[in-house]
Amino acid sequence: MKTFDYEQVNAVLAPLKAKFDDCTHGEGNECETLDKHLECCASVCCEVVNAVREWANGVFMGEVIFDPAAESKWLSELAQIYSRAVQTWQLGRKAQVPCYDLPAQNKLASALFQLHWLLNDWVSPKLSAGPMARTKVKLSDQQRESIRKQLCALPPLE
Repeated sequence: MKTFDYEQVNAVLAPLKAKFDDCTHGEGNECETLDKHLECCASVCCEVVNAVREWANGVFMGEVIFDPAAESKWLSELAQIYSRAVQTWQLGRKAQVPCYDLPAQNKLASALFQLHWLLNDWVSPKLSAGPMARTKVKLSDQQRESIRKQLCALPPLE
């Protein structure tokens, strides 16, 4: 079992935060640059959500030891990223009239929904109580084939 502590959370989030900072750079007309900025922010938000889920899944499966300091760091960083992303989304909303079409606006709205859900419905991850849910079982090709044959031999549901 490995430990995923405060410093490791920083290590995961630092490149994502740097990428978020780089989102504001772009070339082209104002609307095209804004759309690229919205797309980049949406991408970073989705990566952050996936990183949190991966950490929580690791805790659930017993691969990672739960660290309250790491959880606190996740929550504080999620709140900061969410706040910055909302500001970016609001810029897109204000620019919809002159820009007409900002396809990345909806992508960012979807990413914001996921971040909002994580923050407001946060449940601290904990180790699974069931023995099978914690472990990833690696099956050989022969074992997979045997299981497939057993499943195929089952009678159909009526």
